[in-house]
Amino acid sequence: MRSRKTTSSARKGSAAIELLFVLPLLLLILTAMVQVGMLMAAQQQLQLASREGARVAALGGNKVDVENAAKLVLSNGALSQATIISVLTDNNNKPLPSGAAVSVEVSVATKSAVPNFIGWTGVVLAGDTISGKTVFRKE
Repeated sequence: MRSRKTTSSARKGSAAIELLFVLPLLLLILTAMVQVGMLMAAQQQLQLASREGARVAALGGNKVDVENAAKLVLSNGALSQATIISVLTDNNNKPLPSGAAVSVEVSVATKSAVPNFIGWTGVVLAGDTISGKTVFRKE
């Protein structure tokens, strides 16, 4: 009889030890999935902002119009610190002719776009940049 109790309590103890080893791995996977999801959402938002800026540029807008259109999409969140680079002129600083390609690139440092949930694992996002770039033909 005594051996059954000892076996039962030993099994409970081994389940706790197994949970102790598996739980950090499960937390790592969960936080990594959340982190990747947030990075993808930020990248899509930057791509949308560049598309809106390029649409305005293709319709003949100037740099200020392009930046305002892109910033309107980014609103006042963490992505509002993004850098907007637009190519609307040729090498002589003259407006591009109709049919020429205009481009808008919106980029932001990863550390300012999303929190680093997986930093406790040693993964550092400090030096990375996420961006979206769109090229349209000018009308």
